[in-house]
Amino acid sequence: MKANLALLLAAKLLLLYGLYYSFRRTIVQRETPHYVYVPPNSTKRIEIAKAQKDFFLRLCPLDGQFYKKIAHEGYTFRRGVSCAFFPLFPAVVAAVARVTGRIERTGIALNFLFSLCALLVISKIIEHTRGNRPLPKLFLMLAFPAAGAYSIFYTESLFLLLSSLCLYSCMKKRVVTAGLLGFLCAFTRAQGFLLTVPLTLETAKVFFCRERCRGRGMVYSRLFFALLPLFGFFVFAAYLAYNTGYLFAIFEVQGSWGRSAAGFLRLFSGGTRAASTDILAALFGIALIPYLFTELPFPLGVWGVSMALFPLLTGTFLSYLRFIGTSFPHFIAFSSRLEKRPVFWWAFVAFFIALQLLVNRELMAWRFVF
Repeated sequence: MKANLALLLAAKLLLLYGLYYSFRRTIVQRETPHYVYVPPNSTKRIEIAKAQKDFFLRLCPLDGQFYKKIAHEGYTFRRGVSCAFFPLFPAVVAAVARVTGRIERTGIALNFLFSLCALLVISKIIEHTRGNRPLPKLFLMLAFPAAGAYSIFYTESLFLLLSSLCLYSCMKKRVVTAGLLGFLCAFTRAQGFLLTVPLTLETAKVFFCRERCRGRGMVYSRLFFALLPLFGFFVFAAYLAYNTGYLFAIFEVQGSWGRSAAGFLRLFSGGTRAASTDILAALFGIALIPYLFTELPFPLGVWGVSMALFPLLTGTFLSYLRFIGTSFPHFIAFSSRLEKRPVFWWAFVAFFIALQLLVNRELMAWRFVF
């Protein structure tokens, strides 16, 4: 474990250096069209000028500016603004920053810790399910083009930690712990509610078991905890509805970002814009679906399928690269296949790293890339 921790720490530091390398060679466009959080007594140009010189400020691009705003001031209950972003990450950062005093540096440091802990949990999952070396799977995951999101002021690291802990608890039959972690995960990203799917299916296996040695009462209590991730999503939806006066505010605000529960057909009608990296990521996510069940236990396979299909059901490829970057079952399954022919594993690692360098360059220039 100590050797794994040291190697993962070194890989994380290299990943962070890759972002710093891009920071030193890029600038932010002064008239950037994207949202920039402007605190009182400042201007957009002043904030961009600060970010040109400060690495930690530059690590808050695009969506990170909305999370900064929430951490500093809370939500703005106006259509299409900050209430599209879920509250747990900025709330945790704001709470810790009361001690440290710096929102941006606190968020980056916490994400470094969250992602490192998530990788250790995933290594435990790999050892539990496959009994073989976890490091090749984790290194492939860190080489993925969207891995830079683990180190910036985004929610990926916290989401990865909570979802991996939830599924690990599910596999260990710790139903209460899994449900509570899933509840928190649903407050981190919208996809967190999908944890209800593997948790409920695991509960259903117990319900239909012939022996039922603990009776249906125990099954119903398990079902309650399995549904907690979905409940967490609707708690946040109720919070937005109360503050906006509109019952379906959580769905409307996602629609303002191009995502709709009834938008799947837009993928085939030309009604959605898509970056080539997002389309490639979608092909990656879908192509691996059969291997998720042949290489992994059932709960992990279900989680991977949910993560691969849910973004597409909202009618857009937008940010798919970033979404699939948190689906760790994909990387376990993919690496397990590649490790049988090491030359292919090394080839994909090299290909991923090359793409990651290009993605990081765009990201650190605050140009939309995922």
